[in-house]
Amino acid sequence: MRSYRVVTYMVVIILLCTYMYGCSSKGTDVCVKFRTYNLESAQKVVPFTIILPTYLPSNLPGNPLITGPLRGNCSENNEIEVDILYRSGIIQDSSNRTHVDFIRIYECNYPFDIGDPALNPDIKNIEIGGVEIRETGHDQGFFGPEGTFSFASYAYSWCYRCIYFVVEMNGYDHNEAIKVVESMIQQMQ
Repeated sequence: MRSYRVVTYMVVIILLCTYMYGCSSKGTDVCVKFRTYNLESAQKVVPFTIILPTYLPSNLPGNPLITGPLRGNCSENNEIEVDILYRSGIIQDSSNRTHVDFIRIYECNYPFDIGDPALNPDIKNIEIGGVEIRETGHDQGFFGPEGTFSFASYAYSWCYRCIYFVVEMNGYDHNEAIKVVESMIQQMQ
């Protein structure tokens, strides 16, 4: 009796997971998920061009971890999101606190951004290479249980030819952040 319950629970969990991640067998739609360091492999699965920055801060590796499609090319409306992660090794600051610098990029074919400047005064519209971009962030530290932990944090979002981009950066100042975004915009033109 006990093993029957376990099997029943496992079947329910599998069915719930399948439902939540949108995997279906309708038509020719195949649920494809990937995790790779190879842009060419990822590009074969994604129907839009994946844009990687050509400029990266010197402490980041050249090959990012690319995962997707996060919302799935199995969903009813074919929403696809690709997650691109560049991350440094562990960095220790002068106060012996550790952190990891990173750049995380989301590229998707559905509306996605960092927010509305009309609703959040920390978000402002800027223009880079003729593209309107939303920006938020700071070069200041924040207060934590051990006092001030200082590192820069920025986020940007924009839409280009119906593809939405969100770029989050931690550990890089405003000039570095802008260079990364500029390098992506230049590839789109």
